Amino acid sequence: MRFEISGTPFIVTGATDEDMDARADTARQQIAFYASTRAYRAVLELHGWGPPGDELTALSKRREWEGMGRQIGDTVLGAFAIVAEPADEPKLVLERYGEVVTLITPYPLGAPDAELWGTFVERLHLPRHSSTADGDGLGSTYRGSSGATDEKFGPAPPGG
Repeated sequence: MRFEISGTPFIVTGATDEDMDARADTARQQIAFYASTRAYRAVLELHGWGPPGDELTALSKRREWEGMGRQIGDTVLGAFAIVAEPADEPKLVLERYGEVVTLITPYPLGAPDAELWGTFVERLHLPRHSSTADGDGLGSTYRGSSGATDEKFGPAPPGG
């Protein structure tokens, strides 16, 4: 029996500083939303960040969505997202997740950018595992969120 372990990391990258900033803002808002829920409190507490979760919960109850993202600083952003120039992203994804996951479905933030994500996919090579179903030794797969089909990687999952 073979199990897949999937990871969906937040990816903050962009061709320009403005793209990077916009994607970082989007990631901060997404992280703030998760951090405002009681179900994710244990994750914050693991890092020693319980009190900001209380503040985010209060902001969410007041529906201050934009203000929530401003509560997420660079340290928290870096803990939950990979933030780097496009050329460095695949390497950093592998460093953080390559020994743990067999399937990576990046959580791209911001406007779709086929060139940016095409380069990412080309550079992403997950560690080899000996127990692959197809015997190619790769054992890991990239599935993008665009729904595009790539012969090597197969179609994106439904709804993704």
